[in-house]
Amino acid sequence: MATKEEKDAYKTNPKLLLEALNGAPGKNGPCPLTKAEAAFHVWNYSVAGVSAAAECRDAIPLLLAMLKSHGTEAPDDTVHSVAGALAYLSRVDEHRSEIAAHPVPTLLGNLLTHPTSNRIPQVASQCLLELSGDEECCRFSAMLAAMPAMLGFVSWELPRCADAEQCGPTLTHVLKTLVCMT
Repeated sequence: MATKEEKDAYKTNPKLLLEALNGAPGKNGPCPLTKAEAAFHVWNYSVAGVSAAAECRDAIPLLLAMLKSHGTEAPDDTVHSVAGALAYLSRVDEHRSEIAAHPVPTLLGNLLTHPTSNRIPQVASQCLLELSGDEECCRFSAMLAAMPAMLGFVSWELPRCADAEQCGPTLTHVLKTLVCMT
């Protein structure tokens, strides 16, 4: 069983988090974090800002692989952490294009109707908003805004997105839908 100190050493170290996502062993045996925990800490680390998110670029292929291989079959915490990490990593311009080059919008769109979790659609929609310049994301925007449970979350996110250059077609669709609903 990993100690709190061993786990804490990973939380703010992108290099160690990358090792954990790869399933590499720790210094004293098995890796102290599961892949889901590592994804969660990538998410937490990236929240600090663009420069912090930029340090986690190498985690993107591993997170994408987790999302593709598990989809909605993975435990809720895993899906939630991976989608959350991708949402914050998408705030870096270079990351956004790399993430959007994969079938991520379709995978995220599938998560908007996740059967067992309210948190997963929230982070999936946040990531879709970050990728809003991507054509495929537009297909999900009306669906996203039309979900009653998501309305508060989406409207809370919109002011932040409204100032971002990358927010294009998806933001417009969501805004129009919100206006029609009020």
